[in-house]
Amino acid sequence: MEHQPTMGSTRTSVRIRTQLAQAALATREERVRLGRATDAVLRKSANWHVAGRPLVETPHFARYRTDQHRHRYERALDALGSGRASATELELVRALSAEIASSRVIIKADQMLLSGDIREGLLLDRAESFVWATVHPLSAVESAEQRLPPGHSQSPIVYQFRLDQPMPALVCRAGRHGKWDLLLPRRLRVTVTATHQYRRLTVKEAVIGT
Repeated sequence: MEHQPTMGSTRTSVRIRTQLAQAALATREERVRLGRATDAVLRKSANWHVAGRPLVETPHFARYRTDQHRHRYERALDALGSGRASATELELVRALSAEIASSRVIIKADQMLLSGDIREGLLLDRAESFVWATVHPLSAVESAEQRLPPGHSQSPIVYQFRLDQPMPALVCRAGRHGKWDLLLPRRLRVTVTATHQYRRLTVKEAVIGT
């Protein structure tokens, strides 16, 4: 059954970028309050997470959504991209791709999503990586912060993108705001249309598709 989610589509791009910038500047205590307030808003406006499949039906996603097991799939994706993937690694990627493709959650075209997890390689070509996205601004900011290397001096980067076509997704990453996260298919292309610089954050507007 196809499920068309509603994910805060009435919020404007400018308002969402303001929320991202505020989240980046917030203290730990302020982030706790901000996270709770955003959760409350999303529970009223986002109905897609109720259509997610039980994790027992998606065993590869059940492992990939946790930090403990995700590295196996990431290594398999890197090996596939370099043409050195073993049969076992190919099967990991194929199985997770199949679970996403069969999801009941279909994200509609022009839906706005956020991501702090996009690899820069996606901007150059269709990378092998799967893409984590979210409708939770604080989740996107914290994901972007976690991707920064130790001793960094650059700002974290959050992508604010819209889909150029309907797309299946799996729902719910392990973590504090994970229930608002979505796993999109691999081999997507990101086209940046604008860049906005804030005090502790860079936001890139983009279109994402196959």
